[in-house]
Amino acid sequence: MTSPELATRLDLTMTPDPCRVIIKLFVPGQDAALVHTRAAAVIERIAHLDEDESSRLLNQTMERFGTRHHDLEATFRHHYDLVRHRVAASSDLSPTARTLVGAYFSHEYAVEAAALCNPSMVAHPDQSALRPAQLRVAISLRQIGEGHISSIGFATGYSGQTPASPSLTGLDRYKPATAAVPSTVATYSPPQSPTRAATTKSPPRCSDTYPNTSTTTTSSGHWVASPPTCSPATPRTAPWSSCGG
Repeated sequence: MTSPELATRLDLTMTPDPCRVIIKLFVPGQDAALVHTRAAAVIERIAHLDEDESSRLLNQTMERFGTRHHDLEATFRHHYDLVRHRVAASSDLSPTARTLVGAYFSHEYAVEAAALCNPSMVAHPDQSALRPAQLRVAISLRQIGEGHISSIGFATGYSGQTPASPSLTGLDRYKPATAAVPSTVATYSPPQSPTRAATTKSPPRCSDTYPNTSTTTTSSGHWVASPPTCSPATPRTAPWSSCGG
């Protein structure tokens, strides 16, 4: 049982903020016409714009989103480099049109649109310029965004040290950072199950096919959980189904 001497519940709630966004590569899904993809059609339409129209559209985009992201034009140029193989060889795009193509293949992602949870607090290594009985703390948080993708976020604050008036104030949320490389999806290739004798009565175990592995971090800063941990006594009748995955 938790006693007041060990822990004190504070009237403080950290709520998710859907305005905390990053910029990510976006490529539209492919339709049945594989010869002419949706992405290629978007690039063709931009290639037919004149320089004035391309500049106008790019300036509008920068005015709306430029203050929310660091070096947004560089991100757009990087996204163009990732999709440039879809540009027809006959297309000679200007630098403005290339940046605009990168903008069309970008989207904002709210890192905590679904939830903000699992806070963990430790003493901050910098304890300078504090009032008496005050402690600067560092807080880590689990951010759950669209598609239930989890990432880690950080905040700092000040904790009061007097038992009569415990508090946590001055919270400063770190701005989510956009990676300079595209988002990738980590894939897991399970090892081959050991050959079992035909007389074996026990069914294959989930841990034989999906051993414990560590969490994989993607290049965008998001982490992708490895296959769920299964107890040795859990039979595997279908991939992950017996383990709650």
